[in-house]
Amino acid sequence: MATRVIKITQDDFARVHDPLLRKLNPKFSKDRWKALFHWGWENPEDHVGFGLETESGDLVGFIATIYSIQRFHDREPLTVCNVSSWIVEPGFRSSALALAMPVLRRGDLAVTNLTSLPEVNDMFRKLGFTTLETHTRVLLPVPWPLRPTIAECFLADPDKAQESVDTLTARVIMDHRNVEQQWILRQSGRTCHVVLTLGRRRRMTTARIHHVSDPELFEQGIWTLRRRLFGAHQVVLCEWDERLLRGREIPSTRRIPLPVSRIFRSSQIEAGELSNLYSELPLLNL
Repeated sequence: MATRVIKITQDDFARVHDPLLRKLNPKFSKDRWKALFHWGWENPEDHVGFGLETESGDLVGFIATIYSIQRFHDREPLTVCNVSSWIVEPGFRSSALALAMPVLRRGDLAVTNLTSLPEVNDMFRKLGFTTLETHTRVLLPVPWPLRPTIAECFLADPDKAQESVDTLTARVIMDHRNVEQQWILRQSGRTCHVVLTLGRRRRMTTARIHHVSDPELFEQGIWTLRRRLFGAHQVVLCEWDERLLRGREIPSTRRIPLPVSRIFRSSQIEAGELSNLYSELPLLNL
């Protein structure tokens, strides 16, 4: 049966959820999936994904395209597209790649794929994608160091961010105002913005850290942050992608390989400059 690729907008959520997203992960609630359609930041495009539609109007495929205009120090703003939640009904898999082509044809985008299946990962590498991340670091549930660095630690307030942080950080805080766990570490006039979500690893409550604005200060203040998270949410473990700390290795951490490496494609930016913000990781709490 012939198919065509169509743009999917925020208004198409019900049409995508019932036949496709619910099958992709039945454990996710409807509200959780809805985050893929309502991000919290400005969308520079007129759609949130692409769908595969049959001649009779049935939707048999979908890929989420999470766009953002990201600002990096000493660089022009760059449009980044995080592709996610790719699903195609079995009888139409031969047309699966067509869903991604509207994004892959564009040379002005940096494109990330953070949670793909192995076969999708291999296919994207053939299309020019390279490694973004291969390992996470997990801070183990060990006692405090004998002489930990004590940093001021508090929740970021999107409504008051402009008063306490630089312009770039204030923008990131506002863009991620739907993510409840945004923290500020502060010491000696320096500030580190941390964005995280709460999940589980081996039945233990875990802080999944998606963004660290100052790796050096984070290294000094992680123990204070973990104590605050344990007190508020019984967080036992903290984990983050290795590249977020730009080579820093915090004691009492374990290096754990990702099931499938994160990948990206861009001629304008290096892997170490990209965090996991503006993606399905904080939106879907993955």
